[in-house]
Amino acid sequence: MALFDSSPSTRHEKSLGLLTVKFVRLLQSSANGHLDLKRAAELLEVRQKRRIYDITNVLEGIGLIEKKSKNAIQWKGATGSSAELTSEISVLRSELEDLERQERMLQGFIHSATVSIQNMTDDETNKTFAYATHNDICRSFEEKTIFAVQAPTGTELQVPPPMCPIKYGEKYSFKMHLKSRKGPIYTFLLNNQVDTEMNPPPAKMAKKSTQTSEDVEAEENKQVVDSEVADLLKKNDLLYLTSPMERLSPPASDREYQRSLDNNEGVGNLFDF
Repeated sequence: MALFDSSPSTRHEKSLGLLTVKFVRLLQSSANGHLDLKRAAELLEVRQKRRIYDITNVLEGIGLIEKKSKNAIQWKGATGSSAELTSEISVLRSELEDLERQERMLQGFIHSATVSIQNMTDDETNKTFAYATHNDICRSFEEKTIFAVQAPTGTELQVPPPMCPIKYGEKYSFKMHLKSRKGPIYTFLLNNQVDTEMNPPPAKMAKKSTQTSEDVEAEENKQVVDSEVADLLKKNDLLYLTSPMERLSPPASDREYQRSLDNNEGVGNLFDF
């Protein structure tokens, strides 16, 4: 009798890997995932229980089983039979393939759109139409307040959070702050109700501003004074002038000076003696 059987099929059946596959299948098909190791050794026809313990130690180490007692274990992996698991895995793989197909399709659309935009912008004939009209902007933002801002490069724009209305029913108050250190800022209100045509700014506006800080301050002071004068002119307590002007000084006479001397008078005539 030979000590070692050289048959490949015999060695494969007795291998630990095949025994592990049979053990896991038996464990998954057991009721509620409970399995008695003595019963498993009998069903698998394993004479050396140490091989079963080696398998359970590995499965416990990777978190697939839990030992309830010395000879009882509990399956912690995926529940259900092998057929159910295979079907679920097949469904998930099908969904993954469908998502990958959609991703490739979207990537193709994005690439096509990018190339089309690049071709349109590079075409010299299209550059003459690279603008938007007043009506185009108003149609895109219906029932909204639109401001067109023309400002130098580097202009800072800040929009603080809107202020809550004090009374119920009032609208929120929005503010917009523009700050430029390189030149003036021009803001236009695009009114959707009035059909007006915005003329392009004069050519001098495109030139770099050479205003100093003193010029800017003087311009601001002038605007403040003009605003105060306008407020005074709006007051109701001003008198309405019916005549052009009224002379307040004494009426004119032939004598240019009231205290002048005639040719026949002297210094003594200026005093009473």
